[in-house]
Formats: sequence, C-alpha cells, structure tokens
Amino acid sequence: MKNLFYTLMCIGTLLFVSCDKDESNEIIEDSIVNDNSTEEITTSNQLEKRLLAKIQKNGHEFKFIQVGKKGDIVIGHQVSENYTNNDQFATLLDDENKTPFDLFISLTDKTIEVPASIAATSKNGALELSGRKSSTKIAPIVLLEPGFAKMSKAACYDVGAKKFREVYCDAPVVSTPTSIEFCDNGTWNTLYRNSVFDGIWRLVDDTTTWTNVICGLTRLQFLEENAVVYQVDLTNGIWKYHYYTSSNKKRRVKRFRPNNTGKFRAYTKFF
Repeated sequence: MKNLFYTLMCIGTLLFVSCDKDESNEIIEDSIVNDNSTEEITTSNQLEKRLLAKIQKNGHEFKFIQVGKKGDIVIGHQVSENYTNNDQFATLLDDENKTPFDLFISLTDKTIEVPASIAATSKNGALELSGRKSSTKIAPIVLLEPGFAKMSKAACYDVGAKKFREVYCDAPVVSTPTSIEFCDNGTWNTLYRNSVFDGIWRLVDDTTTWTNVICGLTRLQFLEENAVVYQVDLTNGIWKYHYYTSSNKKRRVKRFRPNNTGKFRAYTKFF
C-alpha cells in the first residue's frame, strides 16, 4: 500500500509540473483543435492553380496564385528574417482592405502589366486610375532580386511564443461572428482551425494565416466545406498566406508535418 501511495504521489507531481510548463516549450503531438465536424475531408491530386506572379523585394518573396475555376487569388509572402521596423514590405499583406490588385501595384513598377486575374480584383476604378495595362499572357511575371538565394537564413528560425503572439497574432486576439481569430503561438505538430464561433459554423469569404515553421516542412491547406481548395508546403521561416475569395463558405485551415519533422507556430483568421 505504501508503494502504491508513493507511486500515485509521483504521478501527481509529474502531472502538476507538466501542466505548469510554458506553452512556448510544449510540442502537442498529433493534436486537432476546434474540429467539430464529422465530414470527410477530400483532397484532389489535381488542385487547379496557376502562378500569376513571383516578386522578390528587400529579401521578401511574394507569390500571386490563381485558384480554382472561380478565379480566387492566394497571395503567399515569405518574410525576410532580416527585416527592420521601417520595412514597408514586411507588413504589406496586413492591410485587409487592399485587394490583390492594390498589392501587385505596390510591388511593381508602372511599366509592368497586370495579369488579367489580378486586374479583375481592382475596385472603384483603381485599374483605370493607376494607368496600368491588363495582360492576358499565360506566362507568370517573375521579378527576381539579385542575391536573394544567398541571403543569410537561420538553420531553424523560431521567433518564440511571446513575439509570435504580440507581432504576428497582433494580440490581444478577439473573435466576433464575422472575424474569427486563433492565436496558436505554442509549438505544434498538427492543427485544425474552423470558421466556428460560439459553437456555430459561420459562412465567411477571406482567410489569412501566419505560420512560423521551425525546421522541417509544414503543409498548409485551405478548405471550403470538406474539400481542400489550395495547399502549399512551407519550409523553415515565417510565412503569410492570404486566401481572397468572393463566396461565403464554411472554411477551414489545416497544418501538419507530412514528413514528421520540425514544428510550427500559427495564426488563423476567418473573416
């Protein structure tokens, strides 16, 4: 009996210490959070997507991708690890009122024609006011920065839980029925987030994410209802992916490590 009591005391102590750990040091194995749906997720090996533009600026890289038959636009931003507070490109995608067209002309010279799919997102006569020409060319616009590939990169870039929460989650994080936010600034292996508020599915259009991949590879998937509509594999570093669409759906974001290496921190917003 004494041995049993001693064993129970040890287990209780271990549980107490475990629960008291800082989340920044915690790796949550195979965790699925906020997945209250029993629907089966389907992934097509032939996801319809087309690269429209790839632009490098000040150590940042931006990709504009057309997704699906509706012409939705995804913009991916690989953030330079060497950016400073006055770097105008580091937070370019943070303005949620800007369209893909607004962002494209912010990154390119006036002489660069705008891909038709991006031009179609302009509002209130912005295309005409800009003086830009719309292009129907199939080939993507590629604007590379000299020496981009040689810029210094950390072997395993981790901004830490506190900085990720304050900078990338823009804490405090507060959700409403039309702006549903999740700051998962601990270290994760697998993570689901759904456009659910107060236990009820919400139909929303746009989705934005930040992901800090710490070593290894993280697969990011955007879903409408129960189907994956876009996915991308993210390597070590900081990434922002914004999915622009014009239709209201039940939306989900899934992140996981296809090769079981590394870990990640995450921010997700449906709105």
